[in-house]
Amino acid sequence: MKHLAVLLFLFLLFDFDAQSQTRSCSMYVVRDRAYFYDRTIANGRPAYLKRKGYMVYGESFSVPCRLVNEDWIYVVFRNPKGVVSKGYVRGSDVELFVD
Repeated sequence: MKHLAVLLFLFLLFDFDAQSQTRSCSMYVVRDRAYFYDRTIANGRPAYLKRKGYMVYGESFSVPCRLVNEDWIYVVFRNPKGVVSKGYVRGSDVELFVD
């Protein structure tokens, strides 16, 4: 019986961890433009190259919650016309929706 309780505890612990890893958070753009960037490695360090594409003030998107506090956030964004853009945006250009 004691082993069953330990197994149940471990299952709940890992299941909770898996849910927190995949939970999504809604964010929105707080600048006039939030440009997309490509991530590369230069001299062994990450480097971000600005692209032409961007999101505008007020546009929203969802990301895994574990990425919310990052300096750079990987975004998959679908605009109103259905065009999908993928890339990194600066964390300072977006904020978390707060209820």
